[in-house]
Amino acid sequence: MIQTTTVATVDFHQSEYSQITTDYDEAYQLYWCYMHAQPRACFTKTMLRELNHCFHTLKNNPEALDERPIRYMVLASKIPGIYNLGGDLNLFRELITTHDREGLLHYATTCIDALYAKMTIYEKGMVHITLVQGDALGGGMECALSSDVLIAEHSARMGMPEILLVSVR
Repeated sequence: MIQTTTVATVDFHQSEYSQITTDYDEAYQLYWCYMHAQPRACFTKTMLRELNHCFHTLKNNPEALDERPIRYMVLASKIPGIYNLGGDLNLFRELITTHDREGLLHYATTCIDALYAKMTIYEKGMVHITLVQGDALGGGMECALSSDVLIAEHSARMGMPEILLVSVR
């Protein structure tokens, strides 16, 4: 038997979210989380912060004000043809160029925190589903693989572009 968890309506739709959109389907007890990072479809600092907030809210708010049971959570993208392109390479370049080791460490830690929060939602009995409709590269593919169920459209492409960075001698 699948358990359900509940969260408060007030926490479902955070008006300050700018790079994710959430929705709840009461009939199916389904919570949707759509990514739409700007300016590129990657894990920007803003989107990571919003995902962290969303996942922690789902995990840590069982005493909901307005009970809404959640059996399934779907992470998807609102950007046609792209699920997620992984790490923010422009940010990496900027941090490396400026020798900002702390900034790189903070970004990496934020990525790990978001993935850990996403994965530990399972403790609440929720089934986590990833819907890939397009490209899922690098960290985007890693994120997709971390769910209970991965649904990929026929046209979806997944891969680790980091292999192209290795020089052959």
